[in-house]
Amino acid sequence: MSTMSISQQLFHILDLYKIALTQEFRRQNIRLSPLHYKVLQLIQSLPQATPLLIAQQSGRDKAQVSRLLQDMEKQGLIEKQPHPSDKRSVCIGLTSQASQLFATADQLVAELDSQLDRSLQPDEQRQLQQLLLQLKSALGPAQS
Repeated sequence: MSTMSISQQLFHILDLYKIALTQEFRRQNIRLSPLHYKVLQLIQSLPQATPLLIAQQSGRDKAQVSRLLQDMEKQGLIEKQPHPSDKRSVCIGLTSQASQLFATADQLVAELDSQLDRSLQPDEQRQLQQLLLQLKSALGPAQS
């Protein structure tokens, strides 16, 4: 059996996490993909979330984010408002429906995270955190 590279292992773990999250969302009848959840999380956390800022923070290109935001607007998850200081841009906000959906999804994510935490001993959790920070640092500041 060949050993997987670090990148192969990271991609594999990320894929397994996304699959587990998608399955849990479906089981709870939450119609969100992991990417939709991530974008809702960014909108929730950014004071003036613009499409450009969402693209930068998510690591996605502007065109992909624009399509995703259009889809989310059609679903009634987000609303656009004029940007207070940049007339060329808009601010993105969550609708009340999306806020409720996000709160439920966020609880499911917390439960999945807790399940993952329980699979490791406290010293293993600290070691994993340290190793992940080292890998993040090795990728450079542009990847934060």
